[in-house]
Amino acid sequence: MNISEQMKAVDTEKQAIKTYLKSIGYNLDMIPFSMYHNIINGLIALVQLNTDYYVSVNGDDSNDGLKPSTAFLTLNKAVTTASDGQSIGVLAGTYTGTSNCNLTISKNLTITGEDGTIFDGENTRKSGWTLKSVVNITQINFQNGSSNYGGAIYNNNGGNIINCTFDSNISQYGGSGIFNKSIGNVSNCIFTNNTSSSGAILNGSTGSISNCTFDNNTAGYKGGGIANYSTGTIVNCIFRNNSAQFGGAISRESTGEIIDCTFSNNTASSSGGTILNMSGGAINNCDFLATTSTNIYNDTIGVTIDG
Repeated sequence: MNISEQMKAVDTEKQAIKTYLKSIGYNLDMIPFSMYHNIINGLIALVQLNTDYYVSVNGDDSNDGLKPSTAFLTLNKAVTTASDGQSIGVLAGTYTGTSNCNLTISKNLTITGEDGTIFDGENTRKSGWTLKSVVNITQINFQNGSSNYGGAIYNNNGGNIINCTFDSNISQYGGSGIFNKSIGNVSNCIFTNNTSSSGAILNGSTGSISNCTFDNNTAGYKGGGIANYSTGTIVNCIFRNNSAQFGGAISRESTGEIIDCTFSNNTASSSGGTILNMSGGAINNCDFLATTSTNIYNDTIGVTIDG
């Protein structure tokens, strides 16, 4: 087969893929062929999750939501349709407005996105949701949220938040990314460019925060990255370029441990360039790299620092 014949075969394959994906809710007219592989893999991942309902930017709330080709248009429709214990898969795209963002969810659900699933609060509302039941959230990007408490997520009843990104969210009183009031774990998440009075995560929970990255977050008062008010542990996290008045990376007012974390270039205008420690609890095996003020301000007894 010569080059011309090979190119013709590739184009035929490309058109066949476009036609099929368009029939199940993907319009690839403006997508380069080099991205088809990632899109197909994302679709396969959602199907393998055995998701009960689907949401798509190309969907319709009059659909049954049972497969990608008949997806709902809004998350609100999927949440109201789903029963306790069911799952919702959100296809790639940007979701805005009050039918997608700033919802209150009072059912035990699993909500999973794919690569490129974004919820955007448009700087006027939460980019995510208030959780009043156990809701597990995976692989969703939350951006441009704005709220008094929890610019993206206000967690009031547990659940796990995994592999999510929180970017450019704002909270007036705390938790620009997540206000964690209940038992819930946060893992493998990225927090960038979020702004609040206290923490990209304000943690009032006994759950753990693990394998997360906090980069360039700002708090007007305490904890540029995390304001920790409970016994939850912070494990294997990276804190870079965060700032606050007290505790550039972490403000800790609990006995929760800080383990295997790396800190660099975090700053505080008053005290605790990296950590403001107001309670006991170990700080173990952590690396403190470049910073512009005292790494740890310790205002308690019984704290163990190792590393």
